[in-house]
Amino acid sequence: MSDFFDLTGHGAEPIRYEVRASSRRRTMSVEVHPDSRVVVRVPARCAPHAVAAWVQSRAKWIERQLERFRRRGPAAPPYRYVNGEAHRYLGARYPLLLVHGDTAGVELTGGQIVVSSRGSLDPGKVNALLRAWYFQRAVELFPVIVKERHAAFFERRGHPLPALAVKAMRRRWGSMSPRGRMCLNVDLVRAPRRCIDLVVTHELCHLEQKYHDAAFYRLLTEAMPDWKEWRVLLQAGGIEG
Repeated sequence: MSDFFDLTGHGAEPIRYEVRASSRRRTMSVEVHPDSRVVVRVPARCAPHAVAAWVQSRAKWIERQLERFRRRGPAAPPYRYVNGEAHRYLGARYPLLLVHGDTAGVELTGGQIVVSSRGSLDPGKVNALLRAWYFQRAVELFPVIVKERHAAFFERRGHPLPALAVKAMRRRWGSMSPRGRMCLNVDLVRAPRRCIDLVVTHELCHLEQKYHDAAFYRLLTEAMPDWKEWRVLLQAGGIEG
């Protein structure tokens, strides 16, 4: 169920935003989309005045994202999965090289992402092979990062190492369940390593601080003093929370 509200007092025109409540959520988040839609996701039974106050506290961030999309212009065209097209891995851009081989697979070599297949290399096949490769890289890398970030700060505070799941997530970079199960978005493997550190550290902070309040951000700053620098890159996608 959705409701629509206006955020006033910021700029000449009010900012229209949609509130979507879900019984599965335990924190609030806001998304700003390239088409200027603003979606606020909240836990079920969250009081309307609390939602309004939280959105008001994020007003400057929302305005910055809207302005960023206005300056950026039209959204980037969708991937075509052809030779030479650049794709990211750990923050770096690598051109695709499509080759016919004895086996189907993907390899990062010689500054290129080489996609091979015995049969057709149509865009759908290349996309499927790349998605499988990214998922495998994420499954291998993310547990290492979680263990490192946990050992560096959270272990000595008495928090157990959380269970980890890697999956496709349309709206969030990560989440932490009330039972201490962390989920990370597979597409994070495309981002710079410190951006991954930030998301992992952010979710680990939820072991101690449930809400995104002042105490949460003090803890995040203590655990990762330079987190604001890396948040800028993640916010380029228009998602916060």
